[in-house]
Amino acid sequence: QSQPRQSHPRSYIKDGPLVPDNANEYDDNAVAVCVLIGTSAEQVGFLPMEDASWWGPALRSRERAGEPLIALSAKLVGGEPGKPSIGVFIDRSQFNT
Repeated sequence: QSQPRQSHPRSYIKDGPLVPDNANEYDDNAVAVCVLIGTSAEQVGFLPMEDASWWGPALRSRERAGEPLIALSAKLVGGEPGKPSIGVFIDRSQFNT
């Protein structure tokens, strides 16, 4: 008797920038997580508040100084029929820069 085939969510790694969200009405330190789709950066989520409390001010300081955004890799899971939402997983060790 054959076992039913298990469905595994789609997952892939994408690179993209951390972008300060200066217009966020809920968190003054909010940082958007973006991934590169072609040549444009698409927002897929936000850093948790505890990470954004440090990264937000640091990124805004870089922005004011005209320095480039910080890029990272994120694992995206999902985005398939029946499960259109996408989970975003970031390796926190990348924050030790």
